[in-house]
Amino acid sequence: MITKVDAARRQLDLAIELYFRSADSVSIHTLASAAGNILSALCKANSRGRSLAKDWSFLSRPELRKTMHDAVHSLENFFKHGSKDPSATVSLDPKITELLLFDACYMHQSLTGESSTLMLAFTVWFRVMNPEYAVAQPETITPVRNLSQKYGKGDRARFLGDFIRHRTDPV
Repeated sequence: MITKVDAARRQLDLAIELYFRSADSVSIHTLASAAGNILSALCKANSRGRSLAKDWSFLSRPELRKTMHDAVHSLENFFKHGSKDPSATVSLDPKITELLLFDACYMHQSLTGESSTLMLAFTVWFRVMNPEYAVAQPETITPVRNLSQKYGKGDRARFLGDFIRHRTDPV
């Protein structure tokens, strides 16, 4: 039997694996969105955590919150429904997918108290590459500062390999 949490974890882990391999962006986005929707519903039903991406409250500017909300829902509907405007096209901003992945990792941790190695790797990567979203600035945390100097945006696969190779802490 597959539980909803298990389905979301598997979708999320595969999306992250594909992300680190720089694989198909539509597949990554669709898997991240599906996992996020499951986790958001479960968090709400269990009163544990919440989706940061539902209201985008962590973004400081209200106009940016609305822009992100609209973009996420537009992409989700585009990738899910083929009957509406069959000749339509869409532009996929990878930053939106990265935010959905980060949000799903956050919800999974809030809901289960656990994170897979892939979820932890993505969370670290996201915080290193996007210091503007961190509560504590990454440059004030020595290990994160060291990582940001070692890896660039194009070093995803190398980062994941190093992360898994050096990971010794139990989850």
